[in-house]
Amino acid sequence: MNSKYILADKLSYVINSKTILNSVDLAIAEGDCVALVGANGCGKTTLIKLLCGLLQPATGSLHIANLSHQNPAHRILLKQLFGFAPDQPPLYPNDTVYSYLLFKAQLYLIPKTEIPTRITTLLERFALSEYRNNRLHTLSKGTQQRVNLAQALIHKPKILIMDEPSNALDPEQLANFCDLIKTLRQEQITILIASHDYNDMIPLCDYMLRINAGQINKIPTPLQKAAAEITHDQFDYTT
Repeated sequence: MNSKYILADKLSYVINSKTILNSVDLAIAEGDCVALVGANGCGKTTLIKLLCGLLQPATGSLHIANLSHQNPAHRILLKQLFGFAPDQPPLYPNDTVYSYLLFKAQLYLIPKTEIPTRITTLLERFALSEYRNNRLHTLSKGTQQRVNLAQALIHKPKILIMDEPSNALDPEQLANFCDLIKTLRQEQITILIASHDYNDMIPLCDYMLRINAGQINKIPTPLQKAAAEITHDQFDYTT
């Protein structure tokens, strides 16, 4: 595996004279599952947008799979690498679930012969089959969130980024979401989950990246702790 699949060097972002990220270094290995944690407004979404190429850094460099958003020849390749489920899904309210996923598949230039199978598979995976012909505005927020996660996977990305994915999920849906993450990990997808809720994310991830005052600190989770044979009494989640 590539131990430097996502690599940031002295990455900074400033808006309206306010420093959101301050010369941060980042190295995420291929297949890692990482929680981006911190208070609302700390810079989680900013970092996600930088990773996806939606924002440009003030200083520093960012490479994903040895590709850079700064290189025009790399941008289409990078778009194919990423699947993104935002905290507020950009759903078209009058679309049906199926027509929306069809639209997203066409955006990613998925071959026409493959699209029906991909959509059906995702509908089954996210328990959306019974809603395939329902218009999006008629669905509950939790069901809309499942559609949001399905569209992020339609093109089989190598990197999946989710911004507050547990929003609007009831306990049963959250349990199903956790099972999904475990399945995706077996497929060696690199996963970044942004959340302000430590408790939901800790059991799923290899480690956490805590964003505070423009800095990023790496914090082990029980998965990493177990690998290092650290006892619970030696571990501090409040770092």
